[in-house]
Amino acid sequence: MQLVIRRYRERKGASNFRINARMIIDQAETSLIDTYNLRKITLTESNPQRDLLKAFVPAIIISFLLAVLVAVPISSPVAGVILFLLALFVSTALIYQQIREEVRVNDLLTGRDFKARSLIALLEKEFEIRKMSDVFAKVVDQSRTWEEPEIIELAPQPLFTILRGDSHATP
Repeated sequence: MQLVIRRYRERKGASNFRINARMIIDQAETSLIDTYNLRKITLTESNPQRDLLKAFVPAIIISFLLAVLVAVPISSPVAGVILFLLALFVSTALIYQQIREEVRVNDLLTGRDFKARSLIALLEKEFEIRKMSDVFAKVVDQSRTWEEPEIIELAPQPLFTILRGDSHATP
């Protein structure tokens, strides 16, 4: 498994910096990911309520304009309301998928762009993606033996040391 990251500097728009992150996996890893349904796993957390609210505001405007443009010529307020609600749901979902900060495994398997206004914010996002991709690679590697028992050797320690939580004490 490899993580490929490309960095870009954009000249226009509010987002000046962009990276494209993509995981390259072999056939055996693809089979493991599909077998254990790992594509929907979240690698980096975000604030979904904030992202949903950010998506909802432009979706209201788009839905209202679409409903007005379609309902006025056919003079049907019921059709306008239904169209507004349908367009609101669909446009909110589409916008949310584009602006969400949450990174899922499938995002990296298909490749995804991440934008930031500052280089520091973009580097922080890159660090998160690198760290969690490494963890995910270990999970996929470990999934090769999920069906087999794992034997863990335990070293005996004095009971008092374990109860105190002192890992540096000498036996």
